[in-house]
Amino acid sequence: MPEQFALPPATTGLLADIDAFISHTHEPDQSGFWLLDKNADALTWRLALIDEAVSSLDLMYYVWYDDDSGGLLLR
Repeated sequence: MPEQFALPPATTGLLADIDAFISHTHEPDQSGFWLLDKNADALTWRLALIDEAVSSLDLMYYVWYDDDSGGLLLR
């Protein structure tokens, strides 16, 4: 299999706009996260991010189940 690399982040679209806003309002060495402690919330956000992607998706899962949520993410 040939070596593969992630594409650079999109420069247009809602997610690029959000990234630009966060980058503009935070210092370059800052990072953060938003803890989602409910499975339904995590799935909702994943599906929203997938819907807003404009060029590619880079996903990494260690365990994938063939259940309703796995099917939604795959589609």
